[in-house]
Amino acid sequence: PEDDSKTVPYVIGETVGDASSAVKSAGLSVRVLGGGETVISQLPDPQTQLGGGGTVVLYTDEDSQNDLTVIPSFPGMTAEQANAAAAAAHLNLRLTGDATKAKATVNEQSLQAESQVSQGTIVTLNFTSTVNTE
Repeated sequence: PEDDSKTVPYVIGETVGDASSAVKSAGLSVRVLGGGETVISQLPDPQTQLGGGGTVVLYTDEDSQNDLTVIPSFPGMTAEQANAAAAAAHLNLRLTGDATKAKATVNEQSLQAESQVSQGTIVTLNFTSTVNTE
């Protein structure tokens, strides 16, 4: 299902409850960080196209904006493994190349492994398939 992308809504300035509802009604998951009652920033940015099952991270205070995650090393992973690793690190993925083909694995990632980024950041993974086409 290539075309299950959803548009991230703009929810900055909204209460956590309203923002969460807006994100969920857009067909995306939500993760709230911080103890504030109002959203002060969000990732990914509003209007970003995100695959179904993607997560919008809502930051509610200054401290939560410093809550970073470490990017896993994705090369060699299947799409399923990469999705699990990204979910554990609270990252979003954009899959390119042969991601839907059998035995496809990651051969490139857009952001350096082991670097620290904000939760909700989108990492683009390129897949190649190792299946012989004979």
